[in-house]
Amino acid sequence: GEALKKCHEIDRHFEEFQEDQFDFHAYCLRRGTLRTYCSMLNVEDTMRKHRFFARAAQTAIQCYIHLHDHPVTDEEAAKPDTGPAMSEQERKKMLSKQRKAAKKRQLEEQQKQQQQQQQEKKEPRDKDDGDRRSDQKAPLDPRQLARPSDPLAQASKFLSPLLALQSERINSHLLAYNLFSKKGKVLLMLRAIKNGLRLDANHPQLHCFLCDFAADVKDKMAQFAAPVQKVLSTELQAVLGGRDAQAYNEDFLKTHSKSLEHRRAGAWVMYKLNAGKQADSLRTVTCLEDSLTDRSVKMCADVLEDLERGLYGQCSDAIASYKDQCSKLFPRATYFSPPAPEENGEKPNDAEASTGATACATVT
Repeated sequence: GEALKKCHEIDRHFEEFQEDQFDFHAYCLRRGTLRTYCSMLNVEDTMRKHRFFARAAQTAIQCYIHLHDHPVTDEEAAKPDTGPAMSEQERKKMLSKQRKAAKKRQLEEQQKQQQQQQQEKKEPRDKDDGDRRSDQKAPLDPRQLARPSDPLAQASKFLSPLLALQSERINSHLLAYNLFSKKGKVLLMLRAIKNGLRLDANHPQLHCFLCDFAADVKDKMAQFAAPVQKVLSTELQAVLGGRDAQAYNEDFLKTHSKSLEHRRAGAWVMYKLNAGKQADSLRTVTCLEDSLTDRSVKMCADVLEDLERGLYGQCSDAIASYKDQCSKLFPRATYFSPPAPEENGEKPNDAEASTGATACATVT
């Protein structure tokens, strides 16, 4: 709720830019040249192309998709966000601070409303003065924002400016595919994939979407109308080069065998298309050989998170083995293993921590 409130506040900030331009029309025509005036209009029309709006829109879309998949219940909302495990005394102290902060915010809002009412009484405005900002917008309530009646419709409002003004960013099309997949719009999903391939045909996330889309369409082809079937068959054959999703994924893994990020995507597709290949997919994603070009703490942590979320099936032994590999590669990273107790205040010697990767079999 709080995250959506911030996103909507940023969106309202950009709305004010568009509303304020009406106040400057007459002034710009009087004081400036026509070329400057047209330039100002162009800036206003493309205001949502700014990276700040893109970040807010991406966060809002992801939040609304999450709310669509996992709606907030009254029981969850009643539970306070206590964060990590803490003692009863610490929890009470934190709840007390939250109550005091809530009261303080409430008092500040009441004072602002009183000051605004007093100012309006002293300086009454004519209803026809053309000031659009006199219309007060409804306050944003995080609890209401976390319970939208139609989360996908709210996400579409943030997606439309991204597709119109930021079509050169592949993230816009990835968000579009994710949203359209929730709505079941197969042709719009195909359009998002084609636009993404035009920008970056080797993007790992786009590869996952493409293979998943191709396999899903193949299973549900009979459910679509004849014209839709013709379009899907023609376009997918052109995109996949006449191959099926499994063969396309195998070629993808061979091409990007030195990239852990791409192997992570290919391993997920391998398990998604055929659960019987779980061992091969785990061997592909957990192999941290020295030839990898993007082996880092963040990438290894992302892989571990995928393993723990069950994206490759139940694999407790593989998780333990992978943690052991990562702790040897990054001995100071506590994410993979708790820090070793220091004896006599001495830190572990870096020379003792080997950074060599565990040998693994080559996946063909």
